[in-house]
Amino acid sequence: MELGISSLGHIIESGRTKRDNYSDMIDLLIDATEECLKFSEERNFNVCELIIDPPDIFTDDKKKRFIDLCNSFAIKKQVHGPFIDMGMCSHNDKISQASVESYIETAEMCQEIYAQIMVIHPGVANFLINSIKNYNTNQLIKAVNKLLDAVADLDVIVCMENMPKKALMLLKEKEIEEFFSAVNRNDLFLCYDTSHGWTNDLDVSYLWEKLHKIIKN
Repeated sequence: MELGISSLGHIIESGRTKRDNYSDMIDLLIDATEECLKFSEERNFNVCELIIDPPDIFTDDKKKRFIDLCNSFAIKKQVHGPFIDMGMCSHNDKISQASVESYIETAEMCQEIYAQIMVIHPGVANFLINSIKNYNTNQLIKAVNKLLDAVADLDVIVCMENMPKKALMLLKEKEIEEFFSAVNRNDLFLCYDTSHGWTNDLDVSYLWEKLHKIIKN
């Protein structure tokens, strides 16, 4: 087990206390990322998880700034892909496909900053019509397969994260188990978020018994 920290806290803090200092979200992201990397190395953390959101960071000039910044720090890095407005499970095919493409770009960036783990989100299931949930699940499975096929040649471990209650997707231990069984691939892993699990009264013992071999972080 490695002790690490996420840049999310620095992003939120900078957004709340220094928002007038930034011309756009990318400046905020880069500044908060630098602060987190410095904080991590000064306190001898083993790993730093970098939030890549918003996806505007992928434009050429901004992307180079971010990559150069990350590579100026020696600490081990992993990446949390975009999650705001992402929806691989969306019943809207265009939204699902755009989410896949965004994660592909994220995986390619992982290569450039030597990050071997990329965490992804499923999106939010339809909250008005419960009967559509099966469609959301099938859409997610299809999208995940597209993503994994597209990044197969990259040195990146893709981890699907369990979700908080309001997301309505990948909440409870059996749903998570069934999802991984349906995907049925050896190149998809699980990121277990303890706080997300708490919102769903998730049975940690069951999850560990069934899926501990694929939990990467």
